[in-house]
Amino acid sequence: MTDLVRVRKWTEFKRLIKDLKPDSIVYSIDQNAMSKTKELTWSKLGDTYVLVDPDTKKTFNIDATSFLIWIQCDGKTTVDSMVEIFSVNGNSDIVKAAILGIIDKLKDFGLVEYSP
Repeated sequence: MTDLVRVRKWTEFKRLIKDLKPDSIVYSIDQNAMSKTKELTWSKLGDTYVLVDPDTKKTFNIDATSFLIWIQCDGKTTVDSMVEIFSVNGNSDIVKAAILGIIDKLKDFGLVEYSP
């Protein structure tokens, strides 16, 4: 029997190996991909996006740019691909710094996981 298990953290991966003792492992590592910590509902209120945790009802208010970054945190999209999307006229260094700053803010809110 083959089971597919997706893990987000190295410690979780190590624990599964120890607990399950599989005969073999096939794995894929997403490089620089961000993922949401959980799916949230959202609505737009003026220039602000309001994210709501359906379980706890906790809300997070973020601006439009932060929302565009958060919505792309699908576990597949990388920072570099976001930079490609948002860059204009060779300003990729500035765009990358801005995106990383937004990701840090989203991490502080507990909305995304990202390990460069």
